[in-house]
Amino acid sequence: MILQIDNLNKTFVADGGRVTALADVSLQVGRGEVVAINGRSGCGKTTLLLTAGGLLPPDTGTVGLDGRDLYALPPEQRAMERARNIGFVFQQFHLLPYLNVLENVLVPTIADAAARKYEQAETLSNVRVETSTKTEPEANEASRQGTDHSGNHDSHTRQRALALLRRFDLIERIGHRPSQLSTGEKQRVALVRALINRPKFLFADEPTGNLDDDNAAEVMRYLTDFAADGGGVLLVSHDRRTAVHADQSYQMQQGRLLT
Repeated sequence: MILQIDNLNKTFVADGGRVTALADVSLQVGRGEVVAINGRSGCGKTTLLLTAGGLLPPDTGTVGLDGRDLYALPPEQRAMERARNIGFVFQQFHLLPYLNVLENVLVPTIADAAARKYEQAETLSNVRVETSTKTEPEANEASRQGTDHSGNHDSHTRQRALALLRRFDLIERIGHRPSQLSTGEKQRVALVRALINRPKFLFADEPTGNLDDDNAAEVMRYLTDFAADGGGVLLVSHDRRTAVHADQSYQMQQGRLLT
C-alpha cells in the first residue's frame, strides 16, 4: 500500500463545544488506485485530506506514505516529504494571481530544490565525516561522488513543465495569468502544478466540484491516468460523478467512513 491510514481521530473546539471531524478513520490506497470519498460539506472530508497529506496532525492515529510514518518525522522532514512525494489539487486552485501559467506551475519546484540542497548538504557532511580517516586521493574521490554536477535542474524542470502543459492542452496559455483562464483551464493548471515534481501520490479536494460534465470527465481521466502510471490518488468531493471513475468509493458522515 502506498497510503496507509490507521485510526485517525481529530477534534476541534468551536463556540465552546467540541466538534469531531475524524472518528477512527482507517483507509488504504494502493499503487494504481483512485479512491473517492463523498459526503456533504462539514462531514470531515477536507480534514481527512489535510491530515492524510501531512498538513494537519491528527489527535491520534497514524499516516503512512510509502512505508514512512509522516507524523513520526520532524516538521522539516515532513515538509520535504510533501515537496518530493505529494501533489495537492485544491478546490479553489490557489493559483498566484500575479504569476502566469508557467510560473504558477513551477512554484512547487522551489520547495523541491530546497529539499534537494538539504539532502546534498547532509550527504556531503556525512562524506566528510566518513573520509576524515582516508588518504587524500580517497577522500577527494568520495567528496566528488557526493556532489551533484548536473547543473541542469532548472532547464530540465522547465522542459518537464512545458511537456505537461502541452499534454494538458495549455501550451497556448503559458503567458496568461489566472484571471484570463476559464474554470476548467485553472483546474488543469492546478493539476500540472501538482504533477511537476513527479509525486508518488495525489490528494484532490473537490477536483470536479466547479466543472461542467465535459471538464469533470477530463479531470478524472487525468487522475486515473496518473494512477495507471503507478501513482495513488485520494480525492474528496460532494460530487458523486467522481465515484464512477474510482477503484474504491466511500461515503463520509460526521467524521466516519461508510462503505
